[in-house]
Amino acid sequence: LTADQRVIDAEVRALTANGHGDSVSRVWGHQQKDALRAFEERMAELVQAEDAVVCSSGYTANVGLIQAMAAPKTPVYLDMKAHMSLWEGVASARAVGRPFRHNDAEHLTRLIERHGPGIIVVDALYSTDGAVCNLLDFVRVSEALGCVLIVDETHSFGTHGPMGAGLVVKEGLADRVHFRTVGLSKAVASRGGIVLCSRRNAEFFRYQAYPSIFSTSVLPHEVAGYNAVLDILEREDWRRHRLHRNHTYLRSRIAALGYNVENCHSQIVSLEP
Repeated sequence: LTADQRVIDAEVRALTANGHGDSVSRVWGHQQKDALRAFEERMAELVQAEDAVVCSSGYTANVGLIQAMAAPKTPVYLDMKAHMSLWEGVASARAVGRPFRHNDAEHLTRLIERHGPGIIVVDALYSTDGAVCNLLDFVRVSEALGCVLIVDETHSFGTHGPMGAGLVVKEGLADRVHFRTVGLSKAVASRGGIVLCSRRNAEFFRYQAYPSIFSTSVLPHEVAGYNAVLDILEREDWRRHRLHRNHTYLRSRIAALGYNVENCHSQIVSLEP
């Protein structure tokens, strides 16, 4: 989609009409009823969340979310293959990061029983090996043991679920996951990130997340590009079908060469050395 003429034209029209825009922190404009706020509302509706907050990148969305929501010494339980930005959020919050074995809800349960409730962090789809998270297992752990659950949907938004809404929506868990994050540099093919959550938590995040407060906002032409991509994701299901057909074919042919790709259940294929 980086070269799709519809996306390019949308950005050019926005640049022509509005110029480059002001490179300022969004903290000064959260209450504006502008194109960025309309996009946040559109994204929230698509993924069945109450609200959304756009950040300057997926990295700052993840760092800012954990920094805002975790207190010093809060236990943050991260899948050992979670994205580095999530680990950086733990460091920024001065919280206590406690890794658990990849996709292992039983190991996570034992850690929480030992160290107490806190924040659970998983990727819906892991960029390291293409593994798909057993989301329902982690939702059940968070509910049973009183934890907050964060799911990074950067690599599953646009590629999974109805109209590309992601794996949380596909699994019917939108009302049971507290926070989702999406890096807009993958399927949306642009700069930016987004946090999806309840209205109350979104309002808290807007004025507590340092990376969001002290970074410049995304620009109007980028927002126009986001919307053009969402139009395509919502209308052209064949793109997702073709992606997964391509993945299935590639995975089978790589396996035939003798590589172990057993865990690559998505469009990401990881080769073991």
